[in-house]
Amino acid sequence: AGFHSITIYEWPPSKEIWGRATDMVIEARKSGARIAREL
Repeated sequence: AGFHSITIYEWPPSKEIWGRATDMVIEARKSGARIAREL
């Protein structure tokens, strides 16, 4: 996590990077919701 924070600060974040990060967050939320429902 620390490495990713550094890279975001060192380089101007492109739309591609933010789009990918957003997709990962959305997927994590979906997975979290799915796991919570199954428990």
